[in-house]
Amino acid sequence: MNNFDQELMIPVEEIMRPVQALVPHKMRMREELYSHLHSIYLEEQEKHPDEATALAQSIERLGDPESLRADLQATISKSEQLLCRYNALFARDQTKSRLRFALKIGACSWMLQASSYTLAVFISTFVFQEKEILAISPMLCVISFLIGWNTFIGIFLSQPFIELRAFAEEHRRRLPLSGFYFGLSVGISEALMWLSIPGEFEYMNVTAPQVILPILAGWGMFCLVVWLTKTERAQTAPWELLQLGD
Repeated sequence: MNNFDQELMIPVEEIMRPVQALVPHKMRMREELYSHLHSIYLEEQEKHPDEATALAQSIERLGDPESLRADLQATISKSEQLLCRYNALFARDQTKSRLRFALKIGACSWMLQASSYTLAVFISTFVFQEKEILAISPMLCVISFLIGWNTFIGIFLSQPFIELRAFAEEHRRRLPLSGFYFGLSVGISEALMWLSIPGEFEYMNVTAPQVILPILAGWGMFCLVVWLTKTERAQTAPWELLQLGD
C-alpha cells in the first residue's frame, strides 16, 4: 500500500472507525466512501498540481466528518447495532493479556451453559414433574464446565494466530501444535463426559477411533476457525492498523 492510498484512507477511517456496523457492512461503507473521496481527489488534482492542496480540498469537499458519521450510523438498523454492542462485549482489549481475555470468554461460556442446564432441570422437574432429569444433573454440570474449559483453551491458543499483523514464521510452525493441544482437550473432554453418565461407562467398549476421532475433529475445527478469522481480519487490517490523529 503506497502513501497516496493511506493519505486518502485516513480521513475515511476517521469517519468510519466509530461507526457501529457488522464487518462486511462496514467494509462496504469504507470502500464506497473511499471511492467517492478518490473521485473528488482526481478532480482536485486537475485544479491544484500540489498534492497536499488537492488532498486538503478533497477532504473539505467530502464534508464534515461528524455529520457524515451520523448519517452513516443512521443507515444501520437497530438490530445490527445491538449485535455490534453484543460482539463488543467479547472483543479483546489489546491492553489486557490474552490469558485474562481467554478466562473471561471461558467463564462467560461456562455460566451460559450452566444457566441453560439449570433452567432446563428446573422446568422439567417442577413444571413437567419429570424427575428423571435429576439423575443426569451431575453430567450436565460436567458438560457445562468442559464447554467453558474448551472455550478458554481455544481462545487462549488461537490469539497469536489471529492478530491483525501478519503471521510470524514461528507462529506458522506453532499452529499445528496448538491445534493438536485443542484437539487433545476436546478428546479428553468427551471421555470425561462419558465417565459422568451414571451407569453407562461400564457397558461402553472404548475403541481407537473413539479416542482419535474427537482429537482430529477438534484439531480440524481449531485450524478452520483460525483460518476463517484470519481471512476476515486480513481484509480489515489495512484500515484498522492505520494510525489516526487524536
